[in-house]
Amino acid sequence: MKSLCFAILSFGLTIVLFAQAPVFTLHLENAAKTSGSWHFGGEGRRCLHVKEGTLVFRLEAAPGRGDSVSVPVPLVSSGQFDFEVWLEPGSASGRGAGLMVSLYHLSTFFHDHCQDWRSWRPSPESHRETDFNVEPPGHRFLTTTTTGRWMHCRILFDRKRDYAEYYLNDLDNPVSMQDGVPVWGMDEVLGGHLVIANMGQTRIPYECRLRNLELREIKEEDSMGEKRNQVLLLTGYSYDGTELCSALQKSRLSFTEYRLESVGSRVEPENNLVWRKLPGSKALGSARTLLLADAPAGPNGILPSPWLASLERHVKSGMHLIVAGGLFTLERGEFRNTPLEKILPLELPSPNTPLAVTALRGLQVTGSPELCKLVADTLDLILNAVHPSPDATIILHADGHPLVFTRPLGKGRVTVLPACPLPENTGRSKSAVQMTNLLLQLIRE
Repeated sequence: MKSLCFAILSFGLTIVLFAQAPVFTLHLENAAKTSGSWHFGGEGRRCLHVKEGTLVFRLEAAPGRGDSVSVPVPLVSSGQFDFEVWLEPGSASGRGAGLMVSLYHLSTFFHDHCQDWRSWRPSPESHRETDFNVEPPGHRFLTTTTTGRWMHCRILFDRKRDYAEYYLNDLDNPVSMQDGVPVWGMDEVLGGHLVIANMGQTRIPYECRLRNLELREIKEEDSMGEKRNQVLLLTGYSYDGTELCSALQKSRLSFTEYRLESVGSRVEPENNLVWRKLPGSKALGSARTLLLADAPAGPNGILPSPWLASLERHVKSGMHLIVAGGLFTLERGEFRNTPLEKILPLELPSPNTPLAVTALRGLQVTGSPELCKLVADTLDLILNAVHPSPDATIILHADGHPLVFTRPLGKGRVTVLPACPLPENTGRSKSAVQMTNLLLQLIRE
């Protein structure tokens, strides 16, 4: 597979066609002699130099001066842009927007006072946020940053889907996922550019360093053709007390858990639930199973719409999506009118439909022999008020209740277990153990 690769090496710029000889090389010390390759704005030529194999950019208090360097790069519709950045200690005493690194229309900057990394889509002045007087309108917080230490930044983007993922240091789990992103902008007709610039808002001069800037093209088969051998688990509150993770460890399945958290001081659950991390495109591309165990999509879109939309693509390419019920999911987790709703083999009732606390005694269990063996004569459950869709296959009944049902989708499938153990049960109670065993068997299948 050939892919475009753009890289800044020790003493300058190299643009290569990956796995082939360089097709363009420009050394920084020769930039002044080479017409049309590097374009400097403001005092960019003076502020930029090479030191110890890195590009050093000195930021000065100069709003509107436009200190920058622009370098032509190939146009890539879907790709991965990496760079490492080092911010001088003491820069946090600055005023606001400092170093800007932009590829095509994917603009980002580092806020020297707040010590964070932000994306930026130029927006009308009327969109300026209250109390953000020095930052340009249209900026969006990505994650916090540090000074005096190298940080690895990565942006995955897809022009066809107007989508971008942003990573910092942890290259498996994005810090932000955004849709509606105009990846190319004017680059489509003017050609692609990488821009390194000073946004001019610092109070004191300081240095930034950049190295290992690299752009790779990503083909659809690259991201979807990886071997699927991982289990991803999003754990909500109804499964806090279960032994699910211990069971996965004992089964020697390779898995990663993402936990739901509550932030803020409000007593009500609304508006204070958050997923600190979510699996990105690479993790989903290598997942054989994704289990959403009492995982809410809302409020406030805590499972982002572009992330939910991507699940259909990954299921069709072979992933098994399992949705387990609970107090904060399905009809009570704002699944209605999300991209996830259309691939679930169920009908969602009104969010006001009460949950059923059910003690199933003397069970009459029918369906999959493997699953039937895991269910004893008693189950104390909370049942979500969902119903299988007409084209779903019910693979486990318990006293007439559809307990597990599934539907194929492309090369993968979507399975629903619309129940969870009672909260007062311990992780080792009979019902909690049985639910854990049911989920473990579904993951193995």
